[in-house]
Amino acid sequence: MVRSNTRGMCRVLLVNCLAAQEEQKKGQFFAKYYSDYIIFAMQSRAGWKQIDDNTFEHNKTNKQIKISIDDSLVNVAKKVAKVEINYQILDSPQTEKIELLNESQKIVEHFFNK
Repeated sequence: MVRSNTRGMCRVLLVNCLAAQEEQKKGQFFAKYYSDYIIFAMQSRAGWKQIDDNTFEHNKTNKQIKISIDDSLVNVAKKVAKVEINYQILDSPQTEKIELLNESQKIVEHFFNK
């Protein structure tokens, strides 16, 4: 479940970043920084709401992530995975949680290194 959900999250963020780039080519979106594409992608991420220009909050945990100007998609995907996977494995034993969270971080890196 963790592998599938993490890969799916990475895929959606990547597709939405690419969509933002296409919107910019059409003149319907303006990005000053690469992080603007990531913010655009996060705006349509299910389960998250935008708090301010670069801060998002997970609806079920109230955990927040902040996207800085120099953030990469990989860094943001790791932040999102940490929050979402942690929520999904709440009932797991602590040692298993650590293992699953580490696994999700490796999956994010592997996905974007392809």
